[in-house]
Amino acid sequence: MRKLNQTERVIKFLEFLKKNTDSEHTIKLEHIHKAFADQKLYIGNSKTLHDFIVDLADALNLDENENALPIDEWRIVFDDYVNAYSDEPDKDLGKDYLHIKNLYYNPEFSYDDIDAMVEAIRFSRTMEPDRANKLIDILENNFASKYYKQSPRHICKVYEAPVCESETLKENLSIIQEAIDDNVQIEYRFNGYNRDKKLAPIGDYKRKASPYYLISDNGKYYLIAANERHGSAYIIRVDLMSEVTIPRSKDGKGGIKRIPKKTVKGLPQYWQSDYPYWESDYPLTHYQMSYDAPEYIDLRIHNPKDEDGKSIDPEYTFLHDAFGGNFFFTGTDKKDQNYDIVQVKCSPFGMVNFALQYSSKVEVLRPAHVREKVKERVAELKKKYSK
Repeated sequence: MRKLNQTERVIKFLEFLKKNTDSEHTIKLEHIHKAFADQKLYIGNSKTLHDFIVDLADALNLDENENALPIDEWRIVFDDYVNAYSDEPDKDLGKDYLHIKNLYYNPEFSYDDIDAMVEAIRFSRTMEPDRANKLIDILENNFASKYYKQSPRHICKVYEAPVCESETLKENLSIIQEAIDDNVQIEYRFNGYNRDKKLAPIGDYKRKASPYYLISDNGKYYLIAANERHGSAYIIRVDLMSEVTIPRSKDGKGGIKRIPKKTVKGLPQYWQSDYPYWESDYPLTHYQMSYDAPEYIDLRIHNPKDEDGKSIDPEYTFLHDAFGGNFFFTGTDKKDQNYDIVQVKCSPFGMVNFALQYSSKVEVLRPAHVREKVKERVAELKKKYSK
């Protein structure tokens, strides 16, 4: 049987504890001895192993002043250690008297955290399937015990090839984030795709913008920004930007200060979820990343009912897909019970596109200017397809 040196003992013990324990599946010292003996490895006698575990717990669970970290940040956990370092510690528990009972490794990520990361990786539309599976393997094999219930591996996903070079996109995002952090403006060229499937400049000039928020939606990155010319918020696709720079102020001592948030029309002043509801759900109120200011819009939705006035089948899936929970049932159409009246908050431009996309399900009722815009687009389509 081979005796482990100190470095091997730390590495192999932590690997063993990570893989074979969690808060619901603890382990005893005799089981540790047996597991290592089965591998023909000697980890030490009972006293040596006891002292090693306590020393390792101190190293991982205490700060530089030997004060206990918050318990959810501990890595090595067992009953007496919790009792010794609780809010009311048991002073009689000296280091030599800490019995190792109900020992387990408290992982860096909870199983819920791992589930969330695996889901994010799996449903990324711009990550190749092989790379996604490799990252999922790393997460599950290195940050979860054998008791973690692995997620399904044979889900077919829709993969969208990146629309621009990943390095260019990363550089754009990095420079824009720097400008946001420093509250300064950026310069950039805006591009579109030509018939040769290449990016080409739209206009032979660079544009200026005050950047505020970077957001990800449907596999693409967008920048919410403003400029002096328009004075209101608008949205830029980051993958269509090039030559992004931070221009210097006239004195050369820093960047050009961006437009203050409070003076920009239609710009959310905050992004955190604990701020006003509509502001925290900006993408849901700007359908397909349309950037005009959202309004309350009343819709007439087809929702067939039986003789008792109850819905026959749930018909709101398409609405939920577009607006999440940001729609409100306000009543049944008084002239036809097979239709409901629903209110959403959405940008008018986005709503016109939504209404045309779901023309068999939706009718815009109010406000009048949004309804008129839908009618204009329908008239244009009729004219186009009547030729």
